[in-house]
Amino acid sequence: MNKYILLLMLGILLFGCTNNNPDATDNTGPSGQDLNGNDNVQPQDDTTQVEVDDTQVDQTNDDEQSQMEDQEQSASEDNGVVNEEDDGTVPQTSGNKKALILGRSVSYNWMEYLGMEWQCDDDECATGTIRGEYQGYDFVYYGLEYPPEIDDSAIVGIETYGNDADVVFFKLCFVDFGPDDSGQLAYDNFAYVENVYNEVVVNRHKRMIVGNALPVVSAETQPDLVSVHRQYNQLLDNFAATHDGIQVLDLYGMTSNSNGALRSDYAVSYDDSHLNGAAYAVITPRFMELLED
Repeated sequence: MNKYILLLMLGILLFGCTNNNPDATDNTGPSGQDLNGNDNVQPQDDTTQVEVDDTQVDQTNDDEQSQMEDQEQSASEDNGVVNEEDDGTVPQTSGNKKALILGRSVSYNWMEYLGMEWQCDDDECATGTIRGEYQGYDFVYYGLEYPPEIDDSAIVGIETYGNDADVVFFKLCFVDFGPDDSGQLAYDNFAYVENVYNEVVVNRHKRMIVGNALPVVSAETQPDLVSVHRQYNQLLDNFAATHDGIQVLDLYGMTSNSNGALRSDYAVSYDDSHLNGAAYAVITPRFMELLED
């Protein structure tokens, strides 16, 4: 009897110490250590880890994008290109010096000879002019009125295209001269030059180059006209010698023959006093020298 009682008590004791869940693997204790005394490292929640990783990726992408934009901005500035401003305009800063050319047909044809093309001032092309780059200079042409409005129109041209010009070139056309026994015409034309000089050099502190009188073809040349040309050219030379900021481009000396007429090899035709490419090829190097003085 006592034997059976002992066996029963032993069975109860053994059953009470056995794990009731044979699939359980949790060996952790309340202190965060396992039952063997090792630190318990809980696996992180998968969702939390993904959110953290996304934030890090977004931050990295933002940093890279900002760095790329800074590099692009720096490169644009180095190349002389200004990024679009808030007002929607894109200032053009080529880095070249700028020359404003004030004249009429001879000057216009000259700009075409140098490779200039018509460009609009705005998207609607309400206004525009012939312009372009040549040997490190940006050239802009403005067409003048005939005398007596020629000097007033020159001031309009300066206001329109010459505020940022380094040099302003001004000349009268060959049709603005004619025979004059009194000599008054030469002084009248010279007065226009003085007015433009006051605007360009005195008021705006820019340099000015003035082209002197152009000769005309032999068929239209006569002594009284040659006298006016030479009188006017002498007035320009005297003025430039006694005033700062003005130089004379000697068109007459480069293109006339001994009789004071336009050389036949520099004329468009025997009855057209406009200059041809051969004449511009002679004039241009001298003009570029004056620009660099």
